[in-house]
Amino acid sequence: MNAENAKEATFLIDTVMNKWKDLVIEEVKKIHAEKKIDVIVTDFWSRAGAAAADELGVPNVLNIPGLMNAYMGLGMAGIIPM
Repeated sequence: MNAENAKEATFLIDTVMNKWKDLVIEEVKKIHAEKKIDVIVTDFWSRAGAAAADELGVPNVLNIPGLMNAYMGLGMAGIIPM
């Protein structure tokens, strides 16, 4: 990868990951202001919804595709004792 390609890749990642997250957070805040969200359900691969839940102090339910024990082996998830 040359310097120009690295610069383009960095711009793309910044745009997709950070700016997208900011847009989603602002939209969720607008919805929350109107409807008072009780919980936000997000996908494992989308941090934007979880970040919005964190900022609003709203519980977040994370959808993780597959079996939990596959993620637990990687140290990515755990089961909360009830």
